[in-house]
Amino acid sequence: MGATLSYWVPAAGEVGIHAECLPVSEGWAWHAYLVCESLQLQGPPSPSDGGRCPGFTQIVPLTLPPALSWAEWRRRWQGDHTRVAVETQSSFRYVQNLVVRPLGPSVPGFAAIVEESFPLEAASNPAVF
Repeated sequence: MGATLSYWVPAAGEVGIHAECLPVSEGWAWHAYLVCESLQLQGPPSPSDGGRCPGFTQIVPLTLPPALSWAEWRRRWQGDHTRVAVETQSSFRYVQNLVVRPLGPSVPGFAAIVEESFPLEAASNPAVF
């Protein structure tokens, strides 16, 4: 995944992805997903001046392991793993995006897309991470 663009809509019926509107370079592939967002850690509010929030966000697509059923994978991820991640990492924002369906043909089969935001120091210091 080279870049991401998130577009929030209040209802699934309002999804309207148009390739000509996506800011991508010619020759790049793009993929879109309808997801169900679950905010596990809220994080600080966005700066009112439009500035940036210090830190970095790690975006990770997840696939369904072949050895697990969808129900068991989801139980482990949103049950066991979420609790451990929130308790042991320095994340200040954690969003779980469960993929409802891909939007378009030939889209990689991701089961979910995770967004985790960390303090800047976590990028170079494992103890902070």
